[in-house]
Formats: sequence, C-alpha cells, structure tokens
Amino acid sequence: MKQEINNFSVKFNLHDGNINRMLQDEFSFTDTLYSFVAYNNKFSITINAHISQIDEYNTIPIGVMITNILSSVSKDMKQGIFCYGQPPLPILIDVLQPLIHRLALVQHRRWKRYPYDDLVQLCSCKLCELYNKGYYIHKAILKRTFENSVYQMLRKEPRDITFVSSDAPVKNSEDTLSVVDIIPDTEKENEIYDKEEAEMLNQLLAEQKGLLIEVLGKRQYDQLLREFRTNTISNNTSRLIRTLQQKLEKYGYDKQYWQKYFGG
Repeated sequence: MKQEINNFSVKFNLHDGNINRMLQDEFSFTDTLYSFVAYNNKFSITINAHISQIDEYNTIPIGVMITNILSSVSKDMKQGIFCYGQPPLPILIDVLQPLIHRLALVQHRRWKRYPYDDLVQLCSCKLCELYNKGYYIHKAILKRTFENSVYQMLRKEPRDITFVSSDAPVKNSEDTLSVVDIIPDTEKENEIYDKEEAEMLNQLLAEQKGLLIEVLGKRQYDQLLREFRTNTISNNTSRLIRTLQQKLEKYGYDKQYWQKYFGG
C-alpha cells in the first residue's frame, strides 16, 4: 500500500470560518480521493486524505468528501473519528495484498500446522468481514482481527494434556535431553521473525531504490524523495509517477514481481 498511496493531512479550527471554502481550497489540486478519515480533537479537525497513483482507485469525489464532513460536524460530536470514506471492497483487497500476504506469512512461520494459502484466505475473509461491518480499514485493525482469528482456531483444536516434569527425559531421544531443553523460546523466535521481516523489507527497498535511480537518475530521484517526505507532490510529479509505473510494468516490474518478497 505504501508504494501506491500518497498521504495528505489538513488541520483547521471549527471557528476559522467557512469550512466548505477551506476544504475546497485545500483539495483544489485533485478531483477524487482513494480514501479519507476525519478526526475531532475538541475544536480542532484533522483530515487525513489518501490519493492513489492509480487513477481508477480514486473513487471518492472531493465534493462527496466535503459534503459528508460538513453533514457530520456538530457542536456535540464526540472526539475521535467522526467521518470517513474508503474505496469499494475489490479495490481494498487489491491494494492490501502485500499486507495480507505478509500477515499470513508471519502466522505461518509461527504455526506450521496451518498452510500458508489457508492463512491468506482467512486474512482476506477477515478484511471482507470488517468492511461489511462498516469499519474503516487500516493495518492495525486488520492485523489484530486476523491474529485473533488464528488464536481462536488454536483454542478450538482438541489436545490431550499431560503434565510432566521439566526435568523429565525426552522420549525417543538418543541424547540426554530433558523437557526444558526443547521448550521453544518464543521471545527469541519473535525477534528472529521481526529481523527476517525487516531484512526482507530492506532488500525490497534497496532493489526499488536502485531501479528508480537507474531509470530517473540520482538527482531526479532525490527530488522525488523530498516531495514525498514533505507531502508536496506536484501535478508534474504525479504524472511522472504514473508514466514511470507504466514504463516499469512493461519491463516486468509489476505487482506480481514485487509480491515475491511477501511469499505470494
């Protein structure tokens, strides 16, 4: 998702004046959005908007976003999220494929009994359930819901519990191993998984950086990076990104190619 979505944040005070006009001015650079979420913090409103580099994914007209926000604003509204919009479910599933595969891979490494493909399917189903229940979909809620579902499956599995001493010898072992010697260090395992995931992400970013510098040149790459970091993406840069994406896809650098890093 991070590879395709640009984020913009707008903050204003409810007493600043004409909210409608302010929103129109702030979002005059685009006609549609991928998604948005509006937060209320006392008398301060923050709107986090997301615009996809793929035009077809931007399905929310700016006018619809402004209308929904204005109709939700009131003096008595609670703090936190009070309004949001997101794309249709098929687009969400497509955009979140890397995250779905990454979450499934982590659980598959921890619980080898569950096939990787089954975990991918389970995570996708949980995404659909959250969407149909009206939740605003983001990484944290999908991760928590998916992990809870895996733990529920573990609890439902029948198991024959036998209590043994930690000093008891391990059966069918030629070495003098005791039970305590083979108890896994889950904290250490989690550290290994996190390290592997970080290494995988670093490898992915290094390949993408090298490819972009090769195509754009170091100077233009640095300029592009500055605009992303400061959220000052110009129209020319947006067009450049779309052209670059189409060019790279022709050479085989499409979603399926990058999916190799997530086990897909």
